[in-house]
Amino acid sequence: MVFPIKHILLIFSFVQVFLDSFAPSCYTPLMPPKIRDLKKMLLAAHFALDSKRGKGSHVSYIHPGIKPVVIPHHDNDDALPYLIRQVNRAIQLANFIDHEK
Repeated sequence: MVFPIKHILLIFSFVQVFLDSFAPSCYTPLMPPKIRDLKKMLLAAHFALDSKRGKGSHVSYIHPGIKPVVIPHHDNDDALPYLIRQVNRAIQLANFIDHEK
């Protein structure tokens, strides 16, 4: 799927503004969210659990038009910063795609 350049620039600016102001109520900077919180956020954003992918503690969530998001930890583990950013970006992109339809 190829996006026009104006859509790509809009996506990046929207995601950056969102990430700068993102402060979910489920955690504070002193306490990172748990993996189960990230999974709940993905499901709330209409991502579906891909039952064909994943092995061990790796779980994959899919959404039309977005590459799969792989969560590589157990539910009770603390989420790492890169994983929080990855999930937030995927949710924002999914919201943008859903809004375009």
